[in-house]
Amino acid sequence: MRNPEPSLTVRAYAKINWTLELLGRRADGYHEVRTILQNISLCDRITVTTTAGPDVIVQCPDPRVPAGPANLCHRAACLLQQAAAVPAGARIRLQKGIPVGAGLGGGSSDAAATLAALNRIWGLHWPLEQLTALAAQLGADVPFFLIGGTAVGTGRGDRIQALPGCPGIPLLLLEAPFELSTAAVYGQVQGFRADAGERTARLEELLRASRDRQGIASLLINDLEEPACRLRPELRTRLAELRQAQVLAAGMSGSGPTLFALLPEAAPPAAFSSLPSAAGWRLRWAWTVDRGWEPDPP
Repeated sequence: MRNPEPSLTVRAYAKINWTLELLGRRADGYHEVRTILQNISLCDRITVTTTAGPDVIVQCPDPRVPAGPANLCHRAACLLQQAAAVPAGARIRLQKGIPVGAGLGGGSSDAAATLAALNRIWGLHWPLEQLTALAAQLGADVPFFLIGGTAVGTGRGDRIQALPGCPGIPLLLLEAPFELSTAAVYGQVQGFRADAGERTARLEELLRASRDRQGIASLLINDLEEPACRLRPELRTRLAELRQAQVLAAGMSGSGPTLFALLPEAAPPAAFSSLPSAAGWRLRWAWTVDRGWEPDPP
């Protein structure tokens, strides 16, 4: 190890899925997907400090976030520590800004940010490809958060190819007052696409050529939306309300339950002030960004 930095604070950005198409079930039990993922400005902040002893300690004031092996940051640190034969340990302080269990990839983003930060402060200098291979062992979408910005995911969603970024697009997030189990949502899936993910392919082609907001809106799709709505019918109601407002399009991120709307450039904030009318739903503004993780300014 060479000149490790003792501590580093990074931002771990959330994501939405512009598209998520289910193509079938794989032999390993996972689903074959084709998806376009997009980082958004909502983020957690993670401070990673290298320690002399070998222990990995995770601290978070949010009681819903586990500390220890059940935490993805803990697993990420231990995995890198073992793979690189690092004798040092780490203390990881996690400040949540991304809601837990919301379909926004908070845990996966935190794991990727932990890998990137430890790679730096432990002085490992692993290339992105090497870190990404390790990240895939932690979860299907963890590799995306190392690459960040806008990307297409295939396979389990872990084979990531970067696309031209489209930062600065305003979004409206509607956060539900409940969580949804990813396994439970996938358990409601009743069929798969006969094509190879045509909508995703069309959006991928569009994004390589332009940042046309109307074009993006016309191609939004999420095959987990209907399964999630079967579990929580109120999602269907809220989506209908969003789609009747002055938005270009609305959809669900990942396996839910967070909903998002793509806004036209001239949309006034007052037009959406009445949307979170049901008890416990939270309205939040965000925008698209270009990085999966990013150090805080010194």
